[in-house]
Amino acid sequence: MNRLPWTAITSDKNPRLKQLAKLRTRRGRKQSGRTLVYGRREIRRAAESDYPLEQLWIAEEQVEALDRKWLEEQRACGTQLFTLPRRLLEPLSFGDRDDGCVAVVAVDMRSLDRLPLPPNPCVAIVEQLEKPGNLGAILRSADGAGISAVIVADPVTDIMNPNVIRASMGTVFTVPHCTATREEIAPWIRRHSLQIVATRVDAAKLYYEVDLTGPTAIILGSEACGLEGDWRELGEQSVRLPMFGVSDSLNVSATAAVMFYEVFRQRRTTRTCSG
Repeated sequence: MNRLPWTAITSDKNPRLKQLAKLRTRRGRKQSGRTLVYGRREIRRAAESDYPLEQLWIAEEQVEALDRKWLEEQRACGTQLFTLPRRLLEPLSFGDRDDGCVAVVAVDMRSLDRLPLPPNPCVAIVEQLEKPGNLGAILRSADGAGISAVIVADPVTDIMNPNVIRASMGTVFTVPHCTATREEIAPWIRRHSLQIVATRVDAAKLYYEVDLTGPTAIILGSEACGLEGDWRELGEQSVRLPMFGVSDSLNVSATAAVMFYEVFRQRRTTRTCSG
């Protein structure tokens, strides 16, 4: 610890700490172009995914438990290192898991035209999601199932909300993503020749009755209203999940997980049969 250039923060009146607290708000993140990342796993995933750590804040009690070599590597990349009493770090934490680490990273928001796509992509488009936890869970499922990219259409919550990052377990840094308006997305879909598969509770087809092996955009709606946008002029196919209880739908993140793994299942089956 002694050889690393730590800056010790001892007062809650410290201006650096006050600047850090502003990043808890959407306005503060938008104005600064930066966000907060909580947790060792999430911080490492940011650093490993070309989101350089500008600052790393560590509770004094946790410094000796951290990987010294990794800390030295981050410092060599320009990361500023700060220590402070845990009581000063706790008010900045989100959720109930606090492992004494907070990082500041620059927000790299790609435009839709810069979104990298592989051959035969499957893209998830989520429309007007409100809850950071749901958006984070969708990113986590997209990462697990190998979805090509996630597009947040007309966002209500910002994708770099610290709660989104935490709920995604840091996969927000590994899954290509962007935000865009519906008006921007429609011509983009046409340019990439994507079929549109939209999840709607009143659809006639079940989700596994549609061929998902070609270039596809899966569209999911908000928690409260479902899909409000009309994608039918783009050739939308509507699908639903069968429901056998009193509820007519699943949580949007659960629906997304089912759809994403159906894409995986169909494409794996096709590859197995053809080769």
